[in-house]
Amino acid sequence: MTRRTESDYVKLSTEGIKVVINNDWLKAEELFGSHKDVSVLMSAGNSFVSFLQALMTFEEDKMESARVALAETIQHCKSKMSSSKHPKAGEVVSAEERILCEVVATDCLLYQAGLIVVNQDITGYIKGGWYLRQAWKSYKRLYLQIQHIGNNGERRFGSRESSTDPFPGSPPTDSMPTTPDEFQNLDFEFGSQRSLSGVSELSGSARDHLLAAVCFG
Repeated sequence: MTRRTESDYVKLSTEGIKVVINNDWLKAEELFGSHKDVSVLMSAGNSFVSFLQALMTFEEDKMESARVALAETIQHCKSKMSSSKHPKAGEVVSAEERILCEVVATDCLLYQAGLIVVNQDITGYIKGGWYLRQAWKSYKRLYLQIQHIGNNGERRFGSRESSTDPFPGSPPTDSMPTTPDEFQNLDFEFGSQRSLSGVSELSGSARDHLLAAVCFG
């Protein structure tokens, strides 16, 4: 069996979004779910579908499924970033993929904020607002950093603003499947301690679609 490439998963994720637009939720779940463990994009699509279903139904089982799916996607991003630091034989994680991981994880943080806020209690509003603030700061930092790629060649992918973890620890809640330690350890190493190797190889089209992904968030 031929191993799928990342471009194959881009096409599959695009097909999956079209399926969602056509209101075929079962097909979307099957499509994204069957590849969520091998592709960050497919994992993101799977958690996005779960998030939409939770907001539309407000059913507790759907809400819990969305929380779990979002946590799994964040963990997938963490694993991908870890493999970029300690690559396995024959595995190469590009600069584009590493940036995409942080964009996807920030999206998940935004969706988690939505799930917390819909509880409609004071504690939920406070915690949801905190998550929204962290997502906004991460989006802003990513946008400014991606803009610099290509303009300044090989450079440190980070600034004084981005030297802190964009996903620091948060107070534990029963509604969240991830623990405070997991959030505190959500370090994608895009800060000032690490220079992105190969940033000069990021194509104009890749830079444009990463900026679009940040703007969409």
